[in-house]
Amino acid sequence: MKNILFLFCLLSSMELLAQDKIFLKSGDTLSVIISEHDKKSVNYTSYDDPEFNTQTLSTDQITKIQLSNGKVIHFKKSSKYPGSYVGIYLGEAVPVGDFAHAEANDERSGFAESKAFLSFEGRMRVFRIIGAQADVSVGAFGVDSGPYFEYENKIDTAGNIKSVSGKLSDYQYGTFSIGPDLGFNLGRKFKVFLPIQLSFISIGTKGDDEITYTDINNITTTINRSSRGVGSGLAIGVKLDYMMGKHLALGVSAKAQDYEVVMKVQERYSNGTNIDYQWNQSVLFFYAGLNLHYHF
Repeated sequence: MKNILFLFCLLSSMELLAQDKIFLKSGDTLSVIISEHDKKSVNYTSYDDPEFNTQTLSTDQITKIQLSNGKVIHFKKSSKYPGSYVGIYLGEAVPVGDFAHAEANDERSGFAESKAFLSFEGRMRVFRIIGAQADVSVGAFGVDSGPYFEYENKIDTAGNIKSVSGKLSDYQYGTFSIGPDLGFNLGRKFKVFLPIQLSFISIGTKGDDEITYTDINNITTTINRSSRGVGSGLAIGVKLDYMMGKHLALGVSAKAQDYEVVMKVQERYSNGTNIDYQWNQSVLFFYAGLNLHYHF
């Protein structure tokens, strides 16, 4: 009885871990040991199909897996959406053909239906010369945003999965940044700052994603999935401050933040399968808005 389940994750970019890489060509099958304690092995398979190209996989991508006997993990990266997502399949070693895709929505960058729950920034002057100054600034910023992924309701596969539906959790992320600002005076009341900051991020689902799959035999399986990640990167931007007093300023700011995040995912299947895995992901955020700044 075929019971093909799959998970696909939309990534802004996929970076496979550098250690223990396995190169697969079309038709290759390679068994690897996932757990040194349990001595369980799985097969990574690449099929002779136009959408299956040579893949580079890492044994470190999946940190823990529990499968019933005879189950296999497959890896697929679609040429239809190059570099966009990967798929992990559970079931028998058979090609599954085309499958539904995940699409990014605007919430990925914190724009649509997002709300800040924390925003703070303070700056301390390091030195000042005529018309310019250098500051060290510290800021924290948090956002509630919508789901990372949207799933299609119907899947046209090679006769394995009939339908999928799900309720996806909103994402929540917070950042902390520290670094130098180079500022210039524009008259007596206005200042322009160009921040270049080291920034840290914590991101994850507020609850669990709940996704239900039904195969051609009308067997339904539900997955509960939670995602958490931490990372660091660089934040650059521009700020225009209007000095309302000696220390307090009303500012307009725009900033881009680029992070390398290690995402860790826990999945719990209604059929008893449990999977924990992780990947490295590049995440790029933009935000713009009004801020109150305090100049120490």
